[in-house]
Amino acid sequence: MSDQASDNHNNSSGVDVVVPVHNSLHHARRCLESVVRASDVPYHLYVVDDGSDSHTAEQLREMQRRHGEHLTLLRNREPIGYLKSINQGIAEGHQPQVVLLNSDVVVAPKWLSRLLYPFEGDPSVGVINPVSNWANWTRIPFPPGATLRSGADFVWEAGVGHYADIYNASAFCFAVRRSLFDEIGLFDEAYSPGYWEETDFCMKALARGYRVVVNLRSFVYHFGWGSFQSEGRNEWLERNRQLFLERWGESFLELDQRWRVEKVLAPLERCIGARTRQMEHGRGGFSGLAHRVRTFGLGCALGASGKRMKELLTQSGIATDPGACFTRAWDRAITYPETGNPVKDERRWQDKSKRLIELASKPRCHRPGASRRPLRVMYLLPAVKLYGGIISVLQVVNSLTLRGEEANIVTYGEMDADMLRGFPLYVSPYRFPSRAVMFENFPECDILVATRWDTVYDALALQRTRPHMRLAYFVQDFEPDFYPPGSSLSRRAELTYHLIPNQIVKTEWLMRKLARFDAAITKIPIGLDLDVFYDREEEARSERIRLLAMARPTSKYRNYQGVLKIFAALHRRRPDLELCLYGANLNVASLPFPCQSHGPLYRMVDVAGLLNTCTILLDCSTFQGFGRPGLEAMATGTAAVLTRNGGITEYAKHRLNCLLADPLDIEENIERIVELVEDEGLRNSLVARGRETARRYDLRLEGERTQQFMQALVESS
Repeated sequence: MSDQASDNHNNSSGVDVVVPVHNSLHHARRCLESVVRASDVPYHLYVVDDGSDSHTAEQLREMQRRHGEHLTLLRNREPIGYLKSINQGIAEGHQPQVVLLNSDVVVAPKWLSRLLYPFEGDPSVGVINPVSNWANWTRIPFPPGATLRSGADFVWEAGVGHYADIYNASAFCFAVRRSLFDEIGLFDEAYSPGYWEETDFCMKALARGYRVVVNLRSFVYHFGWGSFQSEGRNEWLERNRQLFLERWGESFLELDQRWRVEKVLAPLERCIGARTRQMEHGRGGFSGLAHRVRTFGLGCALGASGKRMKELLTQSGIATDPGACFTRAWDRAITYPETGNPVKDERRWQDKSKRLIELASKPRCHRPGASRRPLRVMYLLPAVKLYGGIISVLQVVNSLTLRGEEANIVTYGEMDADMLRGFPLYVSPYRFPSRAVMFENFPECDILVATRWDTVYDALALQRTRPHMRLAYFVQDFEPDFYPPGSSLSRRAELTYHLIPNQIVKTEWLMRKLARFDAAITKIPIGLDLDVFYDREEEARSERIRLLAMARPTSKYRNYQGVLKIFAALHRRRPDLELCLYGANLNVASLPFPCQSHGPLYRMVDVAGLLNTCTILLDCSTFQGFGRPGLEAMATGTAAVLTRNGGITEYAKHRLNCLLADPLDIEENIERIVELVEDEGLRNSLVARGRETARRYDLRLEGERTQQFMQALVESS
């Protein structure tokens, strides 16, 4: 059934870590790499590949080649299920302690020593669970503003009582003495393919006098529902629940009631609650005074209830409208009598602008040690919603976090919880209720990154009270074009390109647009998670022609009405085509043609899964700053008809890897689609070249380049 991919490891290891994997490569890679990077006691990693697809299997083999000293790969050619896979991995090991990890877990530095220390002094402890953001009996909120590292450190410091009985441990991170497996046996395969088997094991351990505990000083990040396939989940849960209750029903209900009464997580939850209230209402008492002294100086902090500090923040309207404040100051500074000589006037304006830019953007002092590692990097977002630019920010924050930096997100706007649940986010964002509260409680950091033109003014206002903090500007688009030419908002947006000289862009097109502002522009190409977006070679795609388009009726740039006109004409011309839409606020029942609606897709894996069933993607947006959907289609082996407007031509090349069309020319779009439908040779050629293109836009490379940019910024004088 299995092929062992490496020789037995050195038996001097103290812990066997077992991770079952069935596809979900985007989870598994991060889990395995975090174990290799963060484990601080001798360990050996057993990875059980349970019949994953060929792409996942090859990537796991590559990880085994790189980490063979610490990693044994077991491969089941056909899936045998989660429960049998973990038993298989446990049986391969020999060490006195075993830790089972779901593949959607990511661990922080020192995780093993912190997790396992209850075994050292108490021989009655048989099973240990950490606390986690996603668990059954040991779930706590992810501390607000925390990252993988700082969240684990917070719990380590706050975990009063060290460990306590919980009677039922979840298998997401399940530490067991191997002697207990020798005494009880492995997990009962009557529960196959999975669910309730770990609870059954805990009941057997308790019956033999062992303790099942939660380690209140150990935190492990768990995405949840990411390592177990959803097909059949509810049926397995209910069937196995009935089996468990037949065996242990009365005893388990008593333990469940005891756990609810004892509330062993309450002290830790109170610590997290206090941290949350501090963010919502500001700092008070001695901690607030100490924070204000560190941030604003003694004189400011000693004002009654921080009154002087609040005046500093709110002077000239900074706390309510920093953009207006800076714009007025700029206009006053550059007002001068015109000489009548346009060339001379322009030169004077440019010279004055450069001096003001240097004054506005240069830190007044550079604090020694600001470049120490890990870097503290904050991305300032006006809101967290389902948009391509925000996805880019979240992915980069994840990448920096996984690379060991302390990166996070700060916002005082709306935060879409569904979006945050759509893919792993290894930080808990700072979400303040207002700009004023954000100013007072903004976290200490080495670099603050503005992400939209209005956040530039917030960043500059924040730097007034944090002169050591360096600023960067992630320019996602040329935002003055979003407003009427010459309008106040257009002027404010354009002014921001003068104010923060260290700028990151994703495309050559945007670099050319910004060239006249004399900034230090660094191009870091956008990153795509190629562990999510890849061609799964599904047979269903070859059986029918399916055309897919993203629909966003509320966004003028997505040209929803144009999509409907194209689909209606195509249905008349080629009624054999299956037409599909995905996006929010869709009412396909009212459309004059048959169409499948897949609704808003918050999870990238769902977008990738849908693309893998489709033949052609249509993106006829009137403008795309970059155009993630087209690149996602290329990565998944889907042919694409894309808009020719904007930065999308950074990667989209007509008749090389896609077909381009004028988004407002309905007939041209129809002809492009029909050409792909009827010319299979052209379609296959574009798909092959599209895959090659997508491989150049790897998220891991984007993270590496961003980290290098941040390091250079803090090290510069």
